[in-house]
Amino acid sequence: MSLCKSKCQVPIVTKQTNNISKKMFQAQMIRTNGRYIYKYSNSKTDTINQIIISQNYVVNRSLLFDIGIKAYMNYYRPLAVQYNLTNVAETILQNLTPEESAILYCSKPPVVNPPVLPTVPLEGLTYYVITVRAGSLQNGQLTYFVFKNYSSEDFIIPTYTFTFDMSHPSNVGTRLAFSFQQGGEEIDYIDYSTPNLVKITLPKDVTYTNLYPYNANEENLYLKYNKSGYTIGSFAIKLTSFAQPIKTTSCSPIFNPVDTPSVVVYNSITYELLYLTASSLVYVYEFGGTNLTIKDIRSRENLRFLSKRKFGLSKHTYKIYVPQAYALAVLNSGQETNIQYSGETNKATRNILVVGTEADDIYDFYYGTITITVTGSFQPISLYTLAFGYLNAKEILVYAENPDPYFDLNPYVFPF
Repeated sequence: MSLCKSKCQVPIVTKQTNNISKKMFQAQMIRTNGRYIYKYSNSKTDTINQIIISQNYVVNRSLLFDIGIKAYMNYYRPLAVQYNLTNVAETILQNLTPEESAILYCSKPPVVNPPVLPTVPLEGLTYYVITVRAGSLQNGQLTYFVFKNYSSEDFIIPTYTFTFDMSHPSNVGTRLAFSFQQGGEEIDYIDYSTPNLVKITLPKDVTYTNLYPYNANEENLYLKYNKSGYTIGSFAIKLTSFAQPIKTTSCSPIFNPVDTPSVVVYNSITYELLYLTASSLVYVYEFGGTNLTIKDIRSRENLRFLSKRKFGLSKHTYKIYVPQAYALAVLNSGQETNIQYSGETNKATRNILVVGTEADDIYDFYYGTITITVTGSFQPISLYTLAFGYLNAKEILVYAENPDPYFDLNPYVFPF
């Protein structure tokens, strides 16, 4: 190893290249009594020196943040003089952002801006729509929209996107539109860009409280604005609930059985609660939309204005007669242990996928006499018709804690 001092270079003695230990190197320095300048470095030091000497902006910038400004400048200054380096370090420091300078100089905690999240549409419910054409007038047939999974407890919430699925073939030739007033102008907040899907997103500052659906292709103005809704005259707009979850669910829902007869409140709506009789029939009537309810098979009661009803069932077997036009399923998915239903094989439509409800699953639909057997308590359950959906019969069946004292164990059943 040469100990001659170079006029233009500080000798670099490394353990890696010269095979000399740190102690041997120190002894060598003592022997020369300071007549020569030596610098001891290990392989890490060599690597840092090589990076600085390379004058590569990107690599040097990375090194600066890796070892810190103080350590970096301790390496940089002697090398800059020795090798007449250009101003790479100065350029890096001049180009630092305020946040990067704060990190390097430790003057203050770096300012971290919250990440800008992509805008994700707030998803409202999806309604499944069919068109019913019934009757005849001089100007043609009556055209009705049916929103199968609509519930009277639903709201249109501003800032959420509600989707109306028009993929059913019955909707061909129609165009679902909406206005804020019956017979008013079509609103602008509708997206028709996706085939068979109509999407509505009302703004936060909307002031209207109702949204009226109609068939924009209907030529008869009276039918267009007064009869198009069928299952619903208008959707209620909930002005005070924008950006709030539409529904919340619980992994372990709490259900309190109810005493009947009494009055029961669901979602701030008051219902009359009755015992379901041993033998009854499905009754469908028009009043503010199409409503499905149940009455005793021998009852002469007029139910036209009695839509706010729910029916209590206890541990019994019930028979319900269902007209063919309203073949239905009992949406008991997940609760089959405590409530079952069955019907006649020759009056069944099997393995139908039901979507958009509180209990989506594959169901069998029956008309004629349907048997419902209750063996334990259950959460409120809906009746859902094959052709028209809920018809306002969502969660119409509830479990009654006290058995009906007048339950008929030998009820009369229709012979067909």
